[in-house]
Amino acid sequence: MADTQKVDDISTVTVSAKVLSELIGVGDRQIRNLADEGILVRNSHGRYLLMKSIKNYILNLKISKAGEKITSDFENNELDLDAE
Repeated sequence: MADTQKVDDISTVTVSAKVLSELIGVGDRQIRNLADEGILVRNSHGRYLLMKSIKNYILNLKISKAGEKITSDFENNELDLDAE
């Protein structure tokens, strides 16, 4: 039977690059790139703070998506700044 450990505060939980890559669905190289960009938070060599990294990754996706929407609205002439 596997040992289970109760965790009350996940802000200190660290995971390997492999686990994080499986959670967010990107490869190991992308994990390193995202860490170099400051999106994923390294705790030590090859270990990442789970909660901070996931929150930052989601925030980055939201910001990227919002930027795509604004860009596509301008490109499609759907956003009329004079009317607003």
